[in-house]
This record gives sequence, structure tokens and C-alpha cells, in this order.
Amino acid sequence: MRPQSQASPLRGPMGWTWLIGGGDFAPVRIAIDPGSVQVSPGGKGSAVIGVRNSGPAADRFLLTVDGIAADWYALGATSVSLEPGAEETTGIVIHPPPGGRTPAGTYPTTVHLTSEEDPSRKTSAPLIVIVTAVGSVTMTLSPLQAQGRMALFNAIFANRSNADATMVVSADD
Repeated sequence: MRPQSQASPLRGPMGWTWLIGGGDFAPVRIAIDPGSVQVSPGGKGSAVIGVRNSGPAADRFLLTVDGIAADWYALGATSVSLEPGAEETTGIVIHPPPGGRTPAGTYPTTVHLTSEEDPSRKTSAPLIVIVTAVGSVTMTLSPLQAQGRMALFNAIFANRSNADATMVVSADD
């Protein structure tokens, strides 16, 4: 038997690899497919969430999400009712806000499944949300040409993207 804080994989009848909290005989199981979602700001990405009641009694399970803002996702169902041994799927749609206010990057997210009957019966599964970079980085140079041995140039860089940018400048004559 494993400690309660660890999760172990187990193949389920739907072909899911279940994440199990509290050992191989845990009463509640969850799986997410795919385990990561890549999405652009303003776009949508989705994953399927599988839940299973391995306990001896019917129960209602609550689904919650942490790691991203509530306005970044929509659950197909916030709760599921399952008979013993039953499993069901629902979905999660990830939809970060559009534009540069949504930073590009990786957001470790967790989907939690908790028994309404006995909140100590719970488990969770990771979902990695990857927000892609959008927009552009531009440079304006003035003047465009110069004559003589020395010249003074003015360069203006503008980052109109949702990602940090590093600029490297070099010049040749």
C-alpha cells in the first residue's frame, strides 16, 4: 500500500491510465487525456476527463480546477453521480483571454475530484496548459542609411506579443 499523498497509474476498462490516490484500492479515480493542452490566447483547446467510482456505494463527485483563472476554462460538468464501479467522461475546454494580456508560457494545472458524501475520498490529476506566443516584435531604425566614417542611428524596439523577447543588435558596413 502506498502513502495517501502518492498517485499510481492503473489501466481501466475504458483504456484510461487512472491516477489513484491512496493505493490501488482507492474509491475514486481520475484520468485526463491528453495530459497537456496547447492553446493561443483567444483560442480553445480541450481534454477529456474520465472519472471512476471504485467505492462500494453510489456517490456524487465534485470536479474543481486550480492553477489557472476560472475565466480560462469551462468544465463539461462540475459534478458527476456514479454507481459503484461506474465510470463517466466529461470535458474541460481551455480558453485563455485574447491578446497580449495573457502571457505565453506553461501553466501547471490540477483537476480535483472529491466525493460529496465523504470529502476525504478525493484524488487529482495534472493537466499542463501551454499558452503559445502571439503577436510580433518590431524594430524601427532611423536613418536607414548614412555616409561617412561615423553615424548616429536611433533604434526603437516594440514588443507587441505576449512573450518576453531578447533582441540582439549587430551592424556591418
